[in-house]
Amino acid sequence: MDDDDSGRRSGGRLWILGAIVAGAAVLAGFYGMDTYSAGTNAAIQTSSDNAKDFETVFRDLLKQRSLVMSMAADVLLQDTTTMEAFARQDRPTLVARMEPFFQQLKKAHSVEQLNFWLPPATVYYRASQPNDFGADVSKYRRTVVAANERRQPVIAVETGIGGHVDVRAITPIMIDGKFAGSLEFASNLDVPLERASATAEVKWAVGISREVSERVERPADARVDVWQKDDVFYLFSDPQTAQFLRSISFDPNAPGYTVATDKRHHTIFVRTFQVIDFAGAPSIVVAIVDDLTDDFSDAMRSSLIRAGILFIVLAAIGLYAYVKFGQIRARLTGLVGSQRRELAQQVAVGQAALAKLKEVDLIKRGFFTNLVAAINEPLQAVSGQLATLAPAMAKADPGTAGRLAFVTGETARLSRLTGDYQQIELFRQKLVKADTTPVSLSAVAADVVEDDLVAYRRLPQFSVASTVSADLAPARADADLLRRAIASIVAMAAQRSGQGRVTISAKQDTEQWLVLAITGSAFTGPAQPTAAMLDESRQFMARLAAVDTTNAGGGELVGLVLARVIVEFYGGSLAISGGEPGFIVRLPAAV
Repeated sequence: MDDDDSGRRSGGRLWILGAIVAGAAVLAGFYGMDTYSAGTNAAIQTSSDNAKDFETVFRDLLKQRSLVMSMAADVLLQDTTTMEAFARQDRPTLVARMEPFFQQLKKAHSVEQLNFWLPPATVYYRASQPNDFGADVSKYRRTVVAANERRQPVIAVETGIGGHVDVRAITPIMIDGKFAGSLEFASNLDVPLERASATAEVKWAVGISREVSERVERPADARVDVWQKDDVFYLFSDPQTAQFLRSISFDPNAPGYTVATDKRHHTIFVRTFQVIDFAGAPSIVVAIVDDLTDDFSDAMRSSLIRAGILFIVLAAIGLYAYVKFGQIRARLTGLVGSQRRELAQQVAVGQAALAKLKEVDLIKRGFFTNLVAAINEPLQAVSGQLATLAPAMAKADPGTAGRLAFVTGETARLSRLTGDYQQIELFRQKLVKADTTPVSLSAVAADVVEDDLVAYRRLPQFSVASTVSADLAPARADADLLRRAIASIVAMAAQRSGQGRVTISAKQDTEQWLVLAITGSAFTGPAQPTAAMLDESRQFMARLAAVDTTNAGGGELVGLVLARVIVEFYGGSLAISGGEPGFIVRLPAAV
């Protein structure tokens, strides 16, 4: 038996040790995943910020290149000898003057083309290619056509024949007020792309849409072209960037960025932006490419190291705590036993206190019942004597009629008060036998408004109405007693305020309770609901302590207490409304 117990204890220890190690592994794993996610997100955010910097720098440099091309054209237009040679179509003179000039521009300012055009877009002279003339390229060069037709300068990015994307500045040539043709300076996108790449430390690729590629008759090259959706990329910052774009898939027109992993486990960041061409269409797309493989590897390495350290620390703490648990358990056992004993003593004291409270409540209720019963019998006799004495005294001494009427009224009011209290106690002790058949709240509310409140409805500034739906589920109660309860609540408002409105409405809540709301502006001022209104003992003591009985109104409140007793007898509750002033009656629906 001892061996079995020892084996069970040993097996239990192994399970606990395994649970400690497993828990440490789980916590360390979650921490590692969170660390890895934070590291990769930081790398992606850095690439995204760099891509935004690239786009900003590129667009600024693109504007500068456009301005340089335009200024170069304006400067050359001042060379009247060259312009007149073009107007006379004196090719030898034009070639002799432009060739050295163009070579200097190309070397110093990266100007790629210097062209003279005849309308609509016929090449007359191309610097460094003087024998290339006479070709009409209006199909491809819309900027030249527009400049010649409008006879106004045109500065734009345009994709020329063969897919050459350049920044172009085209200026009309006017000689003696006559239009001779146009002058063009062009520079490719390499300068702004390379400078933006160096600034942001990312790579780039340039592509055009399928429609533009077909229009400019760009020759297809499977070794170079990288198709992504309907865009083809064929200009790259370096061969590795071309390989990266060829190994992943992304949408060049999608907003935001793409992070993809290729078959060689490279993690590539790609973000694109569009460049508007001369026609106003975003036919040129620039892809910003960044290799995040090293960043993701560093994040993985860092997260594994941190998770491993955390695992060792947590496992060590857990095992140390388990080793010390024997001592702690012994102390806790004694402490728990002591706490249990104290709790048992407190529970016993609490139960005794509850029993005392119940006893006090019974004594209080018995006192009030006996007191009301003792007062009621002589009060009835006095009321009867006063009722017969009043006419005789009025004839004998007319001056005493008013005082005797006050005494008679107060006695009758006190008689009604004691009668109501006796009715409450009888109802509480279930001496009043009532049916509990299903009743319609709509019908009960309508009867209250039409029959029980006729006297109060005559008040000029007081109104009462019912909006209870006939489709509402019935309640199980005695219809007459429920009418008395509702009428007592409304009568309290009418007697205390004498003005305002009362609305009786009802609904069924999500817990299938019938919620009857008796609310309105009449429950303000003296009729403002308070907790004391629903406590018969507090009401009775207040009326007994009142010195000025003429102003000690409150008999109507006993009807409110009776309404609470009636509602509670049928399993419901009467409470003060938390919204519009008034009362809320909750009754269980009849099943």
